[in-house]
Amino acid sequence: MPSRLFRVDQLETIASADRTTQALLERFGIETTDQFENYHILIARDQQQVKSLGILIAEYNQSTTVKITSIHVKTMWRRLSIGHALLQRLVSDCKAKGITTITATFDHQNDGMNALTKSQQGWSKGEQLNGYTFTSRTAMEPVLQKLEQTMACRKHQTEIKPLSECKQQDLLQASNAKHVPEWAQLNSFNVNQAIDEYSRIFVKDNEVVGWLITFPLANEILDYRILWVDGRQRNTGVAIQALAEVIRKAHFQESSAMKTLGDNNDLGIPWPKGFCLMHADNDAMTNFTAKRLAQGASQGIKLIYREKHISGSKQ
Repeated sequence: MPSRLFRVDQLETIASADRTTQALLERFGIETTDQFENYHILIARDQQQVKSLGILIAEYNQSTTVKITSIHVKTMWRRLSIGHALLQRLVSDCKAKGITTITATFDHQNDGMNALTKSQQGWSKGEQLNGYTFTSRTAMEPVLQKLEQTMACRKHQTEIKPLSECKQQDLLQASNAKHVPEWAQLNSFNVNQAIDEYSRIFVKDNEVVGWLITFPLANEILDYRILWVDGRQRNTGVAIQALAEVIRKAHFQESSAMKTLGDNNDLGIPWPKGFCLMHADNDAMTNFTAKRLAQGASQGIKLIYREKHISGSKQ
């Protein structure tokens, strides 16, 4: 039942005189209306449409998925369940658009998001993640060079292939093996979300023995979510070689944009920030990041990833 104190609407345009809403969107990285086509933006206002009370920003990710990048409700209005109202409206809009999945990644100390995405609300239990952000090209370059030099001295019998060169059926079959930990398992949903260009499959004797799967996150961040190698191949260095290869390609490509910016540019191109995320149970990757990437990565944070599958969506 709609509240008598506020209303939730989809924001599709902004009046030039509406500096309050413009400032609110700029706070979350949306500076022009040209960006609206990539996002589903909901705004809660008082019934007189004078005050902005809360906002939800979700980014379209393929045709059937949206990922929530921000939910913000002004402190004095949080007891009115505006956050729940924004989420309910998003679910309704997703059903109408044929979108079947909503995802959210947030800091483990974000009590508001934790409450809004509980399993009682139809959300998954959640995956605990450890994360490190690559601070800059300058900081990351020596780390990357050292990895590449180390790998150049090794002979690899395991092939590293782009995700696009592997049949999804073969990959999913390998992922479902009993010895693959739950956090490393793949399904058609997360494989379809992955970026082919920056994801790698490890093959030995025509058998899939591991994978590095990356995903796009908000704010031009590439998420290195799943890196797993079969125990028999773990000491070959193939995982480190693949990681170095992808970091180089994703964050150190020279381009006309970089040349224009000159020496002052210290952003990764085409992905300005890498985000090395590891499942909390992935001890090998956590140890590797702490030892090998610490010089080029910022202090780690702990995140929670959840998803909600919507039934009854328009087909």
